[in-house]
Amino acid sequence: MLTEIQRALAAWKWSLAVLARSPALVVALIVFTGLWGGAAYVWLGLPESSTLILVLTLVWALAQVAITVAVFAGAIDSLSEAAWSSHACVRLRSLVGFDRRQMARLCAWLIVAFLITWSVAAAFAWVNDHALEVASFLSLHSGKPVSHVPVEWVFQVIEAFVWLVLAGFIFSFLILLLRQGWGAALHAIRRTLAGCTWRAPFLTTLLAAVIFAWGADKLAVSHPRVPSGFWDYTQMLVRLGGALAWLVVGWLLEILSLAWLARPQTTDSTAI
Repeated sequence: MLTEIQRALAAWKWSLAVLARSPALVVALIVFTGLWGGAAYVWLGLPESSTLILVLTLVWALAQVAITVAVFAGAIDSLSEAAWSSHACVRLRSLVGFDRRQMARLCAWLIVAFLITWSVAAAFAWVNDHALEVASFLSLHSGKPVSHVPVEWVFQVIEAFVWLVLAGFIFSFLILLLRQGWGAALHAIRRTLAGCTWRAPFLTTLLAAVIFAWGADKLAVSHPRVPSGFWDYTQMLVRLGGALAWLVVGWLLEILSLAWLARPQTTDSTAI
């Protein structure tokens, strides 16, 4: 276990150094994510009063999806290339270095990842709805009153663990898919799942969730007391913008770390 912790820390150390030398890439992805969110908000607010507007909203939505998939594929591929080749930085122009094959692989991965995520979310929603029934069952068979609160807490801990494993697995699988294709990614699926369950990839995902996801959530929901009007809108924009930037940086670190850990073993001598 100590070796896995050392590998996870080494991956994060290397990833932080690469991002520190790639400010243009980080800023570009933060700006793109903000613009994409604004465009999605405008799209949701468009009226549906005529056929022309419906056509325009459909074209807008398809354009957003296509651009997002292209940037996403380029970012994953460029980050993976940097990790597998031990590059010192990731250049901004590498974001447009994807091809049609990578786009097709990413689209297929998105569909599969959505189905898996939806199934897991539905399963946990059903389980959480029956926490009271589980507490009643335990009370009946133990002869002592059992509160549903600890039962829900246990379910939440299990759910958090499963989501961490799933997040690390689907991104690690995507990295192998874009780098080596379906055959290699499917061949390594058991090793990838094992690594994302109790080894260094899981530790990197856990670290990213605690530092970046939790931190972004706290930053987004905190509401300092300021005068209403200009300052209230300003603090809201600062909070939401900071949370967005924090999430993007966390995602970049997570992908770089997972790609670094997923490299062929023959390249370990070139690390850090």
